[in-house]
Amino acid sequence: MPPLSPQPHDSGPFGRHDFELGYGRLESSREVDIRALANWRPVVGDIYTFSREKAFYDVIVTEIAGADGGGWNARCKVIDLQWI
Repeated sequence: MPPLSPQPHDSGPFGRHDFELGYGRLESSREVDIRALANWRPVVGDIYTFSREKAFYDVIVTEIAGADGGGWNARCKVIDLQWI
């Protein structure tokens, strides 16, 4: 029997990587920051959905910057909100 293949490495959005969502400007300017140390980084124009406080938020990446420690920071604008 051949050896088992290694599990595929998910390098897509937030797969096996730790990330942090910053909600500091969510209410005032409808912006969210996504930060991570992953080698993979989002691209301006990418759209993501997350849930928080009884709602789903669709956000679009508007700006990418390098972060301290070699990671990245993506500023995102809320483009849609659906209450649960």
